[in-house]
Amino acid sequence: MTLKNLLIACLSSTLFLVGCGDNSSAPSNAPSSASPPGNGNNPAPATNAVIQGRVIDAQDGAPVAGAKLTIGTAVTTSGADGSYAVNVVADARMPLVAEADNYAESVKIASASAGATSTFDIKLLKVGATAQLAQATGGVVTVPGSAAQVTLPANFAAKADGSAPTGPVTVKLTPIRPAEDSSFMPGDYTTMTGTGPVPIESFGALTVNLTDSTGSALNLAPGKTATVRIALSTRSGNVPPATIPLFYVSKDTGRWVEEGSATLQGTAPNQYYEGVVSHFSTWNADQVMNSVAVTGCVVDESGLAAAGVAVRSDGIDYSGTSSAVTNASGTFQISIKRDGRATLGGFIGNKFSNEVTAGPSAADFSIGQCLTLATAANSIKIKLTWGQSPSDLDSYITLPSGEVIYFGNDGSLVTAPFVNLDVDDTSSFGPEVITIRRLMVGTYQYAVRNYNGTHNPGITASPAKVELTLGTGATSIYAPPAGEPGAGNTVWSVFNLTIAANCSVTVTPVNTWSLTQPASTTIVEPTYCVAP
Repeated sequence: MTLKNLLIACLSSTLFLVGCGDNSSAPSNAPSSASPPGNGNNPAPATNAVIQGRVIDAQDGAPVAGAKLTIGTAVTTSGADGSYAVNVVADARMPLVAEADNYAESVKIASASAGATSTFDIKLLKVGATAQLAQATGGVVTVPGSAAQVTLPANFAAKADGSAPTGPVTVKLTPIRPAEDSSFMPGDYTTMTGTGPVPIESFGALTVNLTDSTGSALNLAPGKTATVRIALSTRSGNVPPATIPLFYVSKDTGRWVEEGSATLQGTAPNQYYEGVVSHFSTWNADQVMNSVAVTGCVVDESGLAAAGVAVRSDGIDYSGTSSAVTNASGTFQISIKRDGRATLGGFIGNKFSNEVTAGPSAADFSIGQCLTLATAANSIKIKLTWGQSPSDLDSYITLPSGEVIYFGNDGSLVTAPFVNLDVDDTSSFGPEVITIRRLMVGTYQYAVRNYNGTHNPGITASPAKVELTLGTGATSIYAPPAGEPGAGNTVWSVFNLTIAANCSVTVTPVNTWSLTQPASTTIVEPTYCVAP
């Protein structure tokens, strides 16, 4: 197999900003309303924007019902289908705290424009391990199949008022693996310095939550410390640092705050960073990223400058993201790791752009071609991610015309078939991204192939997942089914997309296994849909 084109891509944001405009299809639970405090001379501004979306399981996309969402003074709860909506005062950067039973608490960064409805899908990680410890003795809690661990001393917990809890203390431990998906991480990969926010690179994180017998939150008692082990998780192929700073996420700002350090221990593939902490939230083994500035531009389909477009980077050979917004001329400047590679993609409302690869470079540089936004009704994005092994999974999409787009035929977005394999990764983790710019009438079939043919682990245990984003803004996550064959170049048929003449899309999950690689059939002249 020849070296694949590392062309680009991936709009891997922690939050998907995919809707902006009138709320024509509000979630089942009505928005809650709240205003920040004010005074007689300066009354609090009225809410003037809506944030809505779904809370979903980070690995399989299942809806998370009953999640509590707090943004400023506004509070709401997700419905049975995971949907939520909340009225807010418009702001470009708003920390949103999400909590749900059996999931690790997280803080995400939302934004909203005055008079608009913005949609954010929030992904939460299931708790990795739960244990009950006696307050008088403390103990050790580990996560099965992971190096993640916390060691707690005697009399370790305290209530908010400093008093000791009665009865056993419930400890919940959740490892975060940013190498598999950067959006697993709370916050936005920034920390504050004397010059302002700067990007950070993660090597793994760990969330620890303590509760008493009534379910009330606890934390470490004054003067007590705990030892944490953070499982190493990085996309970098370099030797990880022997010592690294520790950061915790602030729920008030959504940024990371440095406090203490950790040392690398263990033997690959079970290495971890061990350090001592004096309070609990999410702890991250990070370092401030040595970065370069990338300048680029975004245009609409008419070639005109697109202002206000959110552009995000996602590291290919490092674990970190960054963001920027285009100015009135449609240009942006964004940071990526020096000598690193990252994907860049833009999005505004429910429109998203094609994707490009940036780097590596030791100095500031510009990308040669503008990103182009797609018409919402005619656009689809499919993103495949996985773990360190197998090193090479491949995306295949069979078009209604019979043509197959894959690493050997990466397609085009400017000419027929208006489908492109934006990024093709051969060195673990992904992403592999397919963008569809114009939709053919008929059925698209999407599948994932284990090109390596290795099965320790296979596609399922890697773990692999596929995110499907439609032009309507709806995002779905697909995880492999049970029953994966244990040998050969396994193919996971994920879903079919049926396109009607009016560009409506019907998604049919397939979730079956085979050993047959998708192949082109007789090519027929396609018919492209026309949105009303």
